[in-house]
Amino acid sequence: MGTSTPTNGTGTGASTSGSTPSTVAATYVKGSSPAYQFAGVSQQSFGVLNTVEQLADGSVVAVNSNQLTGTARAVADVAGDADFAMGRWSKGSATTSSGTSQLESLTNGAYHYIVYNKPAAFPASGTYKCDEAKFTSPSLTNGTSSTYFAKATGTASLSFLNSVATVDLSISITAGSQQSTLTYNGRTLATPDTNVIAGSYLGSGAGMSISTAAAGNNKLRIVSAFRLIAGDSSYVGLAAFTCTPS
Repeated sequence: MGTSTPTNGTGTGASTSGSTPSTVAATYVKGSSPAYQFAGVSQQSFGVLNTVEQLADGSVVAVNSNQLTGTARAVADVAGDADFAMGRWSKGSATTSSGTSQLESLTNGAYHYIVYNKPAAFPASGTYKCDEAKFTSPSLTNGTSSTYFAKATGTASLSFLNSVATVDLSISITAGSQQSTLTYNGRTLATPDTNVIAGSYLGSGAGMSISTAAAGNNKLRIVSAFRLIAGDSSYVGLAAFTCTPS
């Protein structure tokens, strides 16, 4: 890990540290098929969401057995509505399957979460325009970079044929002078329960975990946890793209 004074970048609509004022349109409400993605150092988990604790400001401090505690705990990059909630744990005592660690807002320690509801069913056919994106600021998980938080951007598209989803997804990060882009086109999701692992996301290389989510008003979301390599350093973050029928 880098140990020099960090330069912090932000994801779209993100803050870099400390508490984030509520930017959620509504409190997340678990549907009939709730799910989650959780990412950080030595953490790449996803699956059924059993328990969740969301505070009044919209931040989530418990995702299944993962918990953020402490009187000075803070969550950054908070976003959400009734169908999803996302953010980055930036300060406090984080307990995960790897144990308990102390997070500080100006160091690279961070955990990223998104909780969401799976679609009840896929449409038989159609195309969707995905023009609204939310990101958590990708955090350094390995390498010598002194940029602890990168800036993320991306594009996505979603289409359906015979009730099977096809996703095109591209995410780019900028970390100091280093840039990296990861693109996966034509990834198919057979059902709303499908979660696609692309590349080496579950290993130590670049990759993504891709799924779909409900978004209300006939909209859908593409949800992705990702790891990109910029220079010799790895960064982990989350993305949520809202997609509208076109």
